[in-house]
Amino acid sequence: MINLTRYPYTQDKNGWAMDDTHIDALYRLLLHVKPKVVVEVGCWYGRSTCAYVEAQRMGISPTVHLVDISFTDSLRKVVANAPDHTRFILHECSSNDFRIAADIVVIDADHNSLPAARDFGWAVGWRTPWIVAHDVCAYPKMTDHQGAWEQGQELVINPHYKVSIDEGRPDDGKTWRGLLIAGPEEFEICKQ
Repeated sequence: MINLTRYPYTQDKNGWAMDDTHIDALYRLLLHVKPKVVVEVGCWYGRSTCAYVEAQRMGISPTVHLVDISFTDSLRKVVANAPDHTRFILHECSSNDFRIAADIVVIDADHNSLPAARDFGWAVGWRTPWIVAHDVCAYPKMTDHQGAWEQGQELVINPHYKVSIDEGRPDDGKTWRGLLIAGPEEFEICKQ
């Protein structure tokens, strides 16, 4: 499993950040795909950004575009600790104002219906080979996450993708909001 102990400042006291199991899945996906370009929409404290830095330590060094309306000091610190921080490009803007072709798009921004539809629509429309989405199982418990759930359901029926979803495990209270990985092949989210 990915070692996140060097990033204690990315811990989220409210439990909104991607949990360690899902960050490990993202890290393993990076090692598997060896992408040239990654886009992450919605970065917050930089918890998931740690996966890109750790992959860089393993010799996987894509150009990583981080997109958010405002960057936290914590995220900037994660990027500054990368072996080659010049491979990280920060775009402080709405995800609606940013579009680029990528090998992997990670979506963890506004989970309401319209913004989520825009983010997923761009990723699918540009034929992004791999799409990772957080919080696809949070609805209906969290009504403001309906868009992430709806778009996750759309990917499940999309014939261009094979989809794996971690809907959480009964013994793990952190993963219940879910993680989806869609790509040309199935990808095991939870390594035992």
